Amino acid sequence: MKPVCKRGSILLGEMVAIQLVLIFMSQNNVKRSLKIFCDSQSVIGLLTLGWSPSSHHQTIKETKDLLQSLSSQNVEVEIVWTPGHVDIRGNDLADSLAKEAATEARDKDIEAPYVTLDDVSTAARRSVSAKWQRQWDRADTGRRLYGFKPMVSLKNSSDISSRHHTSIISQLRTGYCQLNRYRHRLGFTPSPRCECDLDNESVAHYLLDCPLYDQPRHQLILQTMTLTNSAELSEELLLGNHHLEEEIKNLRSDISGLLATYIDSTSRFRAAPQLRNSTAQ
Repeated sequence: MKPVCKRGSILLGEMVAIQLVLIFMSQNNVKRSLKIFCDSQSVIGLLTLGWSPSSHHQTIKETKDLLQSLSSQNVEVEIVWTPGHVDIRGNDLADSLAKEAATEARDKDIEAPYVTLDDVSTAARRSVSAKWQRQWDRADTGRRLYGFKPMVSLKNSSDISSRHHTSIISQLRTGYCQLNRYRHRLGFTPSPRCECDLDNESVAHYLLDCPLYDQPRHQLILQTMTLTNSAELSEELLLGNHHLEEEIKNLRSDISGLLATYIDSTSRFRAAPQLRNSTAQ
């Protein structure tokens, strides 16, 4: 029982298992014939039927070279297909040992002898992610978004399934959105003031204060109070600041769904395409 690699395919595991047997025979000068039973038709095709490999070229070549070397020494090695998962004792035992080795390699972080393309890709992603994180931690810009998302991610995540609402919530987190305070900065509106004329139309004003949206906000307060046992609304609660208590973080998807309903009720973001068209010009 021996772990092969951290993220190898089943094909690689089967191929290396055969290779280890052949290496043992070669190093110990075993001269008797050998019959290897394998439940992978791909392995048999690649080693005995001339199939062209699409991956693991080096491992396959090394295994075929070992077969050729043993054959030149008059050592006959026959690889025979056996069906898997049909209660064949030897095959079931091999599967059990393979799973045990994989678990041991993962749990004990055993250094495996083979490095796969997946290993290299994973290491590269981790390195890039760490670099992005250092730059994000030290940056002078984007500090508002940093409060909501302090950890970078190579994969965009969403609190809710609607791409439309996910986009709007992301805009509210950054502050780069359809509200007049930001549009005025870009020259799309003559004033940063809200239509209520009580204040500039910022994200906080839109979510928490604007009297034009008192009714949908009242519903939002009632619904979030049911979830959080608090009648206090805040940007952090609605948009997901990382300083929130853990139990609130676990409600993120539910709160985002309530915020999406609020956004629809205000009808404030129906003009989103206008900003994109103006930007394109």
